[in-house]
Amino acid sequence: MTRFTPKTLDEISDRAKAFPIVDGPFGTQLRAEEYQPQGVPLVRVTNLSFEGDFSYENLVFISEEKAAEIRRSEVFQDDIIVAKTGATIGKCALFPFARGVIASSCIKISVDRAKADPRFLLHCFVSPERAESNP
Repeated sequence: MTRFTPKTLDEISDRAKAFPIVDGPFGTQLRAEEYQPQGVPLVRVTNLSFEGDFSYENLVFISEEKAAEIRRSEVFQDDIIVAKTGATIGKCALFPFARGVIASSCIKISVDRAKADPRFLLHCFVSPERAESNP
């Protein structure tokens, strides 16, 4: 029987990406005036849920130029996005588009699919058993 060895998020992150685990840009780097009806999707806490579902409602976009400026905070399809501040800590979802950017209130985790399945990790993040098993 193969024994399961627990791994950290860092150990299962996709090291092929420059920033496999990263937060969004500082608030001063991205302002609401820069939102637009089309362009690169910008994921905000409002697009995440405690159940792990992505909400397309109130999705905003930024220009390609702005996305290039804050490239460090890029997300790609099936990256896990998690809210990191305030009462919304723990809201999360898989990113559904090919490419986007996260807002300052979020972090993203790019998972190496050879090491873990991002859908399984998302399930672990939202599972009620997770909360009950941690003292």
